[in-house]
Amino acid sequence: MLSTLCLVGLLVAPHRAPGHPHVFVDAGLTLIFDERGQLAALRVFWAYDAFYSLMMIEERGLDPDGDGTLTDAELDSIAGTDVDWEAGFPGDLHLSRDGDKVALSRPVRHGADYEPTSARIVTRHVRPLTNRIDPAKGAVAIRVYDPGYFVKYDVTLPVTVEGREDCRLTRRSANPDRAARILEREIAKLPADVMLENEYPEVGRHFADTLIVSCGATG
Repeated sequence: MLSTLCLVGLLVAPHRAPGHPHVFVDAGLTLIFDERGQLAALRVFWAYDAFYSLMMIEERGLDPDGDGTLTDAELDSIAGTDVDWEAGFPGDLHLSRDGDKVALSRPVRHGADYEPTSARIVTRHVRPLTNRIDPAKGAVAIRVYDPGYFVKYDVTLPVTVEGREDCRLTRRSANPDRAARILEREIAKLPADVMLENEYPEVGRHFADTLIVSCGATG
């Protein structure tokens, strides 16, 4: 969920029809293993859609000459702003094993780039695991989603592994029709006087693919 950038211009008038998502992001991941073969962290890449990228640039007064390029200093001013979450917010990267949540530390090692050909801003950060784990002792499930579905993530960028060569990644695709039915059902439960944009159901997980990481004997 984006917290520090102005989103007002993306909001639609309150109504009962589904109004999300408003921001579209292509996501990629690098799984980082330590010298003991334990999953230590994930490097996360988010490529924002061109419209939202333009909003980010205009709101911050970047690229004043309009030449379609951003300086290193301008990119540095963007890095980390999309993960400047309030304390306690878990973020949009979700890991679990055997149904139990795998805790992640707050984002570190921020960066940002700009793709002139697609007019998209691409940010990156690292999410260390609070306690490192070995996927050989049980597969790890990874999903990228905004619980409130304001942002729609699709893992279309590369998903790679660093530090281990015996891991396998498989994808369990979401069922968009089922997710849409769940969304409609949850919206129908809301009182008629509720402003949908303020009380949107937390259905993002139903629209998210699941990446299964297994290594060693489980691979």
